[in-house]
Amino acid sequence: MDSSRRSELIGQLVDMRRIPAHDTETRTRLVDGELYRLTKSLYFDREAWDGLKPYEQDFLRCYAASSQSTKAVLVGKSAARLCGVWTIRRTNEPVTLADPDGRPTSRKGKWTGYEYRYMTVPESDIVRDGAQRFTNAVRTAIDIAREHGVDEGVVAIDSVLSGHDEPTAQLLIDEFRRTIERMTGMRGIAKARTALARANRFSESPYESLLRTVFERYDVPFHQQAQIGRYRVDFLVGENLVVEVDGDAKYLEDPVETEGRQRIREDWLREQGYEVLRVYPSQIHRNELLVIQRLRESWARAQSRLPVSEPAWQWYPQGPGRQVHLPA
Repeated sequence: MDSSRRSELIGQLVDMRRIPAHDTETRTRLVDGELYRLTKSLYFDREAWDGLKPYEQDFLRCYAASSQSTKAVLVGKSAARLCGVWTIRRTNEPVTLADPDGRPTSRKGKWTGYEYRYMTVPESDIVRDGAQRFTNAVRTAIDIAREHGVDEGVVAIDSVLSGHDEPTAQLLIDEFRRTIERMTGMRGIAKARTALARANRFSESPYESLLRTVFERYDVPFHQQAQIGRYRVDFLVGENLVVEVDGDAKYLEDPVETEGRQRIREDWLREQGYEVLRVYPSQIHRNELLVIQRLRESWARAQSRLPVSEPAWQWYPQGPGRQVHLPA
């Protein structure tokens, strides 16, 4: 989600603390249930809320929670919504915060729409963006790995490294190592170490990273971001099986034109001796065995197309990488 869309959503928040007493219209809408409650004081038009995409709703929940709190810091997946780190969305995820000193937080008077974590967050790990407070991208990715496991940790760390040239990526890896070392002894930190060892700078989407973890789990021989003629593909499996992660984002602006370009691209690849398999995020997330089964079926078809007339080679990102909130 780009910055202009974020600003547009933030501008639609209704802060009851700033509604004057004579604004009876807004107060009537509140009583009539026309405003959706995000925190004790922050609301959003209910009809507009129902029309938002899930990731936009997630962003607003986290932004509102940070705006409402006077001290706490967004952590984990909630921090990721504001600092630019990729996450694998799951339903009914709570907004999570922590008091920086790590002491248990009093629940008295707290809005029940979010949860508090008992964890120490040093000042060096905190980003302050206006009224917002959240952990920086490095700390956020590490916390996601600690709490949600290696696969989601790989996705999160990949998002920080994504698109950078090799020297910049190495600097970021060194920062991850220093932060992990500083957090030695914290629950789940070994998962973060494993995720960092498996992360890379090639992924261009969270589900591309997640699919890579599936390939590694089933010992699938692959190259990520292979260049074939004028086209760059997400994965090349074996000699000639192209695997593309077919997310919804590419179809948002003009689905008909996008589908036409995809068809031209795939026809050309097949003419050069490649088989093309599209994999959808919902399949990767919910049924990786189905993905592997489809891969095996496509592999058999790919073998019948050999040899290829246009060889593939490895593509390397040259930067600049993704924009995330990094440590100072």
